[in-house]
Amino acid sequence: MQQEQVFVPVSVVGVTSASKTPEEALEFVRYMLSQDGQLADTRNGFPVNRAALERRLQEPLFKDGELSSYSEDKRTGETMELTCYWPTQEEQDLLAGWIEELSVCADMDEVQRSVVLEQAHQCVNGNISAEEAVNTIMQKINLYLAE
Repeated sequence: MQQEQVFVPVSVVGVTSASKTPEEALEFVRYMLSQDGQLADTRNGFPVNRAALERRLQEPLFKDGELSSYSEDKRTGETMELTCYWPTQEEQDLLAGWIEELSVCADMDEVQRSVVLEQAHQCVNGNISAEEAVNTIMQKINLYLAE
């Protein structure tokens, strides 16, 4: 089932209940979510702090608002060029509106994902029934969550 308003985080942070220094850990998380923390390194995603996002969109990452990249196939000698342009103000506003609507964090648990994929593969190949796949998934995930 596909959901709407889902975003995929680059990373997830929090403070474990077993922390020996929870106040310091919480202060670090506060910094990471602050404008300064979000602007420190957001090359692989968008800041979640609204002020940081607005600032990031206003300051092009490319010199002169464009970036060109070249690729060459060593076997054929064929080359390809890709030129990226910084979004216009209208495009930035559209993107900011989309981001504003996001409210559901995608479940990025690799253990759970691999359990589901393993059973789905077995089912699609006809090795097990859909009911067997679901039962195995539930059993393995419940065991994982209990640990």
